Amino acid sequence: MSNVLEGVFKKTKNNPGVKGELGRLGEVPVDVLSKINRSTKADLIKKYTKDGFDWNKWSPPIVACMPTGTQYLLDGDHRRHMYKQFHPQATKMPAWIIEVSSDEEFHNLFVEINSTGRKNVSGDEAFIHKYHAGDEKSLESVTDLEYCNLSVKGSPEAGGTVGAEGSRNIKIKSFERACKISDTSSVKKAVETIGKSWDAERYPNWSTKMHGELLQGFSAIYKNYKSLSSGGDMQVDFENWVTKVLSTNPPDVVATDYKSKGGARQHKQGYSIALAIIMEFRKSKLHNALTDVKKRQSSLAPKNIKRFINC
Repeated sequence: MSNVLEGVFKKTKNNPGVKGELGRLGEVPVDVLSKINRSTKADLIKKYTKDGFDWNKWSPPIVACMPTGTQYLLDGDHRRHMYKQFHPQATKMPAWIIEVSSDEEFHNLFVEINSTGRKNVSGDEAFIHKYHAGDEKSLESVTDLEYCNLSVKGSPEAGGTVGAEGSRNIKIKSFERACKISDTSSVKKAVETIGKSWDAERYPNWSTKMHGELLQGFSAIYKNYKSLSSGGDMQVDFENWVTKVLSTNPPDVVATDYKSKGGARQHKQGYSIALAIIMEFRKSKLHNALTDVKKRQSSLAPKNIKRFINC
């Protein structure tokens, strides 16, 4: 890192300058409470300490002190466990202690330190903390998740999952994309169909999670083909076909296969999956079907989806 600054740094008009007060180096209990932190991975600790514990490579975790005096680990969950593994008798550890005024400030700091300032947290982890910080967009997204019977998991700790209780987890970016290309009613119907067709008994590995691109595909279908959710014969045949034919393979296999069949257009994966599904259903010869091929082909025009892929 150079001693010379290249370019010209100018503070923006909205830049408030220096905020807060300088923290202090102190000691905290090694088991200081965490607050919706990510999972701590033993493999990462092994990687970081392959040559042993090196004080010159270890920096103190950041601990937030709340107005009540309660302390929470804000940043440095892996560093805390590195310290514990190599100092098994220690009851305290060095930490950089800062004063935090509220839960909202704590969660905002977590996002800014770990997501905005440097890219070492997932979008789901950042989303959970934005929600707990009272971010308006995140609060609205959680309301939509609850309506659609989905949830986002950003931490194994209490408060680390938000959305509908007991529902399948989805990545927040995948959920937002599904809502963007359809609407929450279509997403809700897609969740119902996928959950029923790829049930937990047949696919236990998918019992707690939702495949994002597959959800986008079905959401696009229900948005653009109302006859598939109107309660008529077309809906009955479609759901039977999905359950008996499409779901004979796991969700990830189906999503990859039908994305390819639909052209695999970049940034149009959901539409590609939707197109391929509709094209196959139109020509399917399901036993005891209530609709024939001619009816399906006249009612389910591929252009309803193609217009989004070709634009």
